Amino acid sequence: MKTYKTIKQFKARAKYLAKNYNFIISKYNEEDYSINVDGDVDFSFRHLTELPIKFNIVTGNFCVLHNSLTSLEGAPKYVGGFFSCYRNDLTSLEGCPEYVGGDLNCAKNQLTSLKGVARYVGGGFNCGDQSRYVDGQWEELISIEDAPEVIRGQWINLSKKLRGRKQYKKYLLIKKIEAL
Repeated sequence: MKTYKTIKQFKARAKYLAKNYNFIISKYNEEDYSINVDGDVDFSFRHLTELPIKFNIVTGNFCVLHNSLTSLEGAPKYVGGFFSCYRNDLTSLEGCPEYVGGDLNCAKNQLTSLKGVARYVGGGFNCGDQSRYVDGQWEELISIEDAPEVIRGQWINLSKKLRGRKQYKKYLLIKKIEAL
């Protein structure tokens, strides 16, 4: 993540990105050098290895699919629409938004757990196909321990072993019983 020496430098970078990636800045957060965006942000297919600026709130969709991101550092805390980090090189969801109003798609990465994933997903949730090659064999996402607390949509794909709303509800029930 880029660091800034002055607020002027931060605002110039934000304006440059807004103009070139066609999004509307609604607020500059000078305390943490983040921005709020009114509408959508789309950095798909840009060969990014990191997010170019720190986001705080995005009222629309936030899409960074088909890049080479290894971290979600700088991703917004709140996304009003869908959030997609599909097909990157993520091994962790640390930095993922806490709230996603629509679908959340983090499939086709190299995740080993769901730690850091949004607590609330207003639409569907897909984190399937997390295969990665380790010690001469393919491994899949094994732990769904940190799955979102709320998934409102019908589309749920957590792993090959856990697909669909019925299986997810069963998982949540078992989790509650184990907590007793």
